[in-house]
Amino acid sequence: MTNEITEHLNKAKALLIEKYSDSIDEQASQEALKNIKQDFETLEIYANESDTEPQEYEPQEAIKSII
Repeated sequence: MTNEITEHLNKAKALLIEKYSDSIDEQASQEALKNIKQDFETLEIYANESDTEPQEYEPQEAIKSII
């Protein structure tokens, strides 16, 4: 994965964590943070893969879940 992609992923992750860590509902906040971390782990794995996409990964769905 290139440094530029890594930098963008880290910035997006930080913004999402900041947004959801200040949530009024603590349980929902923790669930959102857990989901954000899992989604970004998946994106990092996908970005590190070769040109072939992992069979169990749907990038559009992972990105939709982040938004």
